[in-house]
Amino acid sequence: GYTPGVTLVLLALFSCALGDVGASAAGLKARLAEVVAAEDRRRPLSDAALVGALGGAVARRTVAAWREALGIPPAHRRRQRG
Repeated sequence: GYTPGVTLVLLALFSCALGDVGASAAGLKARLAEVVAAEDRRRPLSDAALVGALGGAVARRTVAAWREALGIPPAHRRRQRG
C-alpha cells in the first residue's frame, strides 16, 4: 500500500534534476561553493559570472539565493584589496 511517511523520507534522499543538464540542485550548490572558494579574491565573480561557471543551468537570482543560503557574501564583500 501507500505509506506517506516513507514516501516523504525517500523523496528527501534525492534532489530534483534542473533543466536538461541533469545536475541536481545539491550538486550545483556544492559546485557554487567550490567555484567561490577557488576564485581570485582580488576579482571575485559576480552572481552573473557564477551562473556562467555553473554552465548557465540556473538563473542569476537562484545563484544569489543559494549563495546567501550557503553564507557566501556578495562579490563586493568577498573582494580583498592589495
